[in-house]
Amino acid sequence: MSNDRSRRPRATDRSSRENAGDTPAPQPSAPSSGSAGGSRRASSRRSTTPASSSARTPTPATATARNRAEERIRERKQEQRRQRVTTIGIGVAILVGLIIVAALSRNLPADAPIPPETRARYDGLTANRTDEGYPELGESIIEVALYTSFDCAPCGTFHNQVTEGLTQRVRAGDISLVYVPLYATGNITNGQGATRAAICVAEQDPSAFWELQDAFFAWQTQFGNQAYTDPRIRGLIEQLDIDSGAFYGCLNSDRTNRVLETAQSQARALANYDGTPVVAINGIIPTNEDGAITEPEALFAVIDERIAGRQVQPDADAQATPEAERTPEAETTAEFTQSP
Repeated sequence: MSNDRSRRPRATDRSSRENAGDTPAPQPSAPSSGSAGGSRRASSRRSTTPASSSARTPTPATATARNRAEERIRERKQEQRRQRVTTIGIGVAILVGLIIVAALSRNLPADAPIPPETRARYDGLTANRTDEGYPELGESIIEVALYTSFDCAPCGTFHNQVTEGLTQRVRAGDISLVYVPLYATGNITNGQGATRAAICVAEQDPSAFWELQDAFFAWQTQFGNQAYTDPRIRGLIEQLDIDSGAFYGCLNSDRTNRVLETAQSQARALANYDGTPVVAINGIIPTNEDGAITEPEALFAVIDERIAGRQVQPDADAQATPEAERTPEAETTAEFTQSP
């Protein structure tokens, strides 16, 4: 009995071996039949589980949500297309409206007032045209020619300053007044068109020209750069009782070109001509130390001097002789007044 107990391992020996690290590693035990079946079932369950969410079969709720999202996208796209179509339609309508308004504006006469004093100013005065086609007012051996332009703003100021005094001298029979039509001497738009219209009005009715020129120069102040628009000129033509067919036929002819070319040539040929406005008395521009005389008071002084002397040319006295100044009528009168 004592020998058997001595061979049995002591607890202290086992403990010492464990402390020394000699404890053998546990061996895997063979799975029992029950545990093997459980493993196969777990493996089977793992194999039927999808690898990712993308591989899952959509449920009815998911499909419905997706359909709704796609439907909303389609509705937004349709709404965007409708908005684009609406915007384009509005833009086209606005463009068409602007075109119509522009067309109507061009066809409707614009405001074309005639100054109230105009008709009385020229009433009863003889109006004609010169051989060159220039409008002429009155008859006299002293011709005062206005070299001026409708597109020239200083010409409008000059017109306002001298027209009344000049027409008074025409009415008195002291001078004849000639308008020499020039253009492109100022910055007001369509000055050439206004000048052509004036020439064609004078061709039909020389008296109507003088009313037109008063209106044209007044428009410079009233309408500025819009003074000579086609609708405004057309409105004035209707007021002047001008034959519109003949008027537009004149505008489209070469006659206005010939008048304008002649006027420009004569202006350039004048001594001391330096632009518009300027006045020539019997073909000579009066001057002083400052150049051409355009200041109204000084200009009227020169004109009145010519009227007083009834001179055709400023140097007529130097060319005249006592024999030339004598007339048969004067000699006859002297004979009859002698005493027997």
